[in-house]
Amino acid sequence: MSSREAMRRTVATSPLYRDWVTDSRADLARMHTALHEGDMAAVGAITERNALGMHATMEAARPAVRYRTAATDAVLGHIRRLREEGVGAWATMDAGPNVKVLCASADARRIAARMRETTDARVIVAHSGPGARLQRVTA
Repeated sequence: MSSREAMRRTVATSPLYRDWVTDSRADLARMHTALHEGDMAAVGAITERNALGMHATMEAARPAVRYRTAATDAVLGHIRRLREEGVGAWATMDAGPNVKVLCASADARRIAARMRETTDARVIVAHSGPGARLQRVTA
């Protein structure tokens, strides 16, 4: 099912949808503060909680929209265990089964190596781009 159709079904039928939207508005305000303060732990926690909330909301739709798989849940569990060990790693997922791990750039390769030790899933290390900027166009 396409993510567009999944969200249409979720909006129309999930009893959790309104609360997730309300929580998302509050998350956005908290995220703005966390980003402004450079608080990676808060950014990660907000991101992970919101993504998991979105998936719970979709799973509560009628009929349920379920993108998560056993492999997805195993990866999420591993990320949680890394965090319990003191590693700064948080998960996010879009409308699909693929997990993205948020972490500091300096930790990315080490976390990827740990992930490869515990999963058969393909692990790709990606870095953020230069960020948004305004550019004046001259004629």
